[in-house]
Amino acid sequence: MKDGYAFELKGLAPYLPRKSRLPVKEWAVPGGRPGNHPMRRVIGAAHLMDRFVESGLLTGLVGAVAEGRAVVLLRLLRVAPHIGDGQALEIAVNAALPFLYAWAGFRCDRRLKESSLDLLSAVSEAAR
Repeated sequence: MKDGYAFELKGLAPYLPRKSRLPVKEWAVPGGRPGNHPMRRVIGAAHLMDRFVESGLLTGLVGAVAEGRAVVLLRLLRVAPHIGDGQALEIAVNAALPFLYAWAGFRCDRRLKESSLDLLSAVSEAAR
């Protein structure tokens, strides 16, 4: 992959515990499309974290969710070409919105809790 983040991630490898390192060639997914290779997902996650390094991922997503703006939420989660529309939708439905719903409950933020649930329903419907 010709991506600066891949090289940066690879440069971190010597600092990780030996047992957590796995050669990329061992990430082979027989019959899988190259676009679904785990390294692409790791690079996408790195880009996503970089996007929110200043504000934090939670703060970055709360505004879109509290305002009920599904399109904005999905745009925030998309990192082309590593995280496309489908992956962004999966992240929203399976991770971001359920987490924000639970976090809003913990914080007693009724507005965010309702918005999270409404968006989860709307986005889940769109995914079908």
